Amino acid sequence: MTALELDWDRTSHEAWHALLAAAGRSSLQQGWAYGAALMKGGVEVHRAVVRDLTGAPLACAQIAVRRVLGLRRIAFLLRGPVRLAPDEAVEDRAVEMICRRLGRAALLWAPERPEPLSRLHGQRPVVTGYSTAWLDLAPGPSHLRRILHGKWRNRLARAERAGIEVRIADPLLVGWLLDRNEQHRRTVGYRGPSRAFLGRLAEAAAAQGDLLALIACEAGIAVAGVLFVRHGAAATYEVGYGSPRGRALRAKHLLLWRALAMLHERGVRWVDLGGIDTDRSPGIARFKLGLGGEPVTLAGTFFWPTGK
Repeated sequence: MTALELDWDRTSHEAWHALLAAAGRSSLQQGWAYGAALMKGGVEVHRAVVRDLTGAPLACAQIAVRRVLGLRRIAFLLRGPVRLAPDEAVEDRAVEMICRRLGRAALLWAPERPEPLSRLHGQRPVVTGYSTAWLDLAPGPSHLRRILHGKWRNRLARAERAGIEVRIADPLLVGWLLDRNEQHRRTVGYRGPSRAFLGRLAEAAAAQGDLLALIACEAGIAVAGVLFVRHGAAATYEVGYGSPRGRALRAKHLLLWRALAMLHERGVRWVDLGGIDTDRSPGIARFKLGLGGEPVTLAGTFFWPTGK
C-alpha cells in the first residue's frame, strides 16, 4: 500500500483555491469562504491535504468540529474529501487519516459521490442522500440557452422584454437580499442556513473575490436577488429571492441567466444549483431543473464513531 502524508492546517487561500480548481467539481462546504464563515461563528475548522511521498496532492478536505452539549467533539466532513486523483481508494484512505488526526472525535461524513450505501465500509448511515443538480458552463451561453426547458426559456424572454434593471449588489443590497430571504425562510418554514451565517459567508466570499450577487430592480425598487459563492472552478447558487412583483416579472429567471453568463466569463466551469426536493418543494425543483442541469443524489451521511 502506497504511503501517504497528511498536511494539516498549512494551506493558504490561494493554494486551496488552486486545489479545488484542479478537481473541477467541488461543493460549497469544501470552499474557503464556507470555512471562514464557520470560524467567524466560533466553529473549529481544519483544512487537510493528503499527498503522496513526492508531495503531489491526492485529496483535500475541510472539516468542521463542534462540541455537543459542551462535551463530545463531533467532526463534520460534508461533501468531501475533494478527490484530486482518479483512484477512489484515495478518498477512503484520506478519511481514515483524518479520523486518526482528529483523535477521539466522532465523524459525520457525507461523501461527494452518488454510490449505494453498501459500498461505504459498513459505517452506519444516519441521513439519506442530498439531491442537487450540476450545470456545466463549459459549452457557453448559446448552448445553455438551447438546453433550457421550453417554459423556462419563454419566461426568460418575457423577463428580458420587461425592462428590468440588473445590478451587481453592493453590501447594502446584499443585506437587503439576505434580510428578505430570511423573512421568506421563516414564513414558509424552510430549514436553510440562518441570516447570520449567510451574512458571514457573503462577507468572507466577498473578501476573496468569490461572491457574485445580482439584484433586479423595477423603477429603482429592488424586486429580486440571487447570490452565488465561488469555490475553485465551481460555484454554488446559495440564495434566491423574489418579491410578488419580482415573481410576476420572472425576475429570477433573468438574474440566474445573467449570473450564469458572468460566471462563465470568470472561468467557472460548474454550477451547483443547490438542494432539490421534488416532494416538499416541487416548484423550486422544477425551476432549477429547467436550467438543464444533471440531477445527482449523493450516498448520504455516515456516522464514524472513532478515529480508525
